[in-house]
Amino acid sequence: MAIKKGICKNFDNCSLADNHEIQEVESTEFVCRECGKQLYPIDNQGGGGTNKRMIMIIVIAVAVVGVVAGAVFGIKSGKLTNLFGGLGGRQSFSAIIEKADYNMKVSDADSLKVLCQPADAKVDVTYISENENVAVVTNDGVIHAVGAGKTTVAAVVQYSKYKIDTLYASVVVKTKNVGPSSGTVDVAFGSYSGPTKGGKPHGVGGTIRVSSSYSIDLKDGYGGRLEVYPGETIENTKFDNGQLRAGELHRNDGTRKWFNI
Repeated sequence: MAIKKGICKNFDNCSLADNHEIQEVESTEFVCRECGKQLYPIDNQGGGGTNKRMIMIIVIAVAVVGVVAGAVFGIKSGKLTNLFGGLGGRQSFSAIIEKADYNMKVSDADSLKVLCQPADAKVDVTYISENENVAVVTNDGVIHAVGAGKTTVAAVVQYSKYKIDTLYASVVVKTKNVGPSSGTVDVAFGSYSGPTKGGKPHGVGGTIRVSSSYSIDLKDGYGGRLEVYPGETIENTKFDNGQLRAGELHRNDGTRKWFNI
């Protein structure tokens, strides 16, 4: 009897089909020797399996080159996609920022929102401001405008073991809005200079020069307190009718700590 060559296309149900194995069987029973499904004839050159393997290799090579190029030539585009998950057949991950331009006034606050796909992806985000005299970004991604000017803020997204390049946004603070007046006011642990209202510290952008040791109640529900000492300053303060709400503590040892109350 004549011998014919063929391949099985019962993919995912037959290992011979998944491996594109060429089978030689008698022409009277032209079926797969593993699953029994009808075989598809091929010529003597064995074109079926070999070409598919070659195509698969080329596709993978192109995908890898694309990922490497994306990592090397990252730009301030506000969007970067991680394709490593997609190469393994898993859902790919991407991250973008909701908007890339912020026009603010001193004392304004806005959120630098990072949107992920899938939405439930576990990520770590670090926020950075190029010029903290214009805007600062807290650990929860809130931008605080503290001075007239222009700066770039950024979110660095960490997903799994692959770090997505920085996502950038531009912040322009056009006008200074420090309230109806400004002046110097004594507070419990020092002297405050900055915007005032009704003779009390009020607004964003003031400075406290610490003259006596003091323990600031952070009112975080866990009894957290922030200890300050003479010679230190609290800059970029935010006050609400005399109540301190936020600021950046500049310690005597040169370290800084941003806090919210």
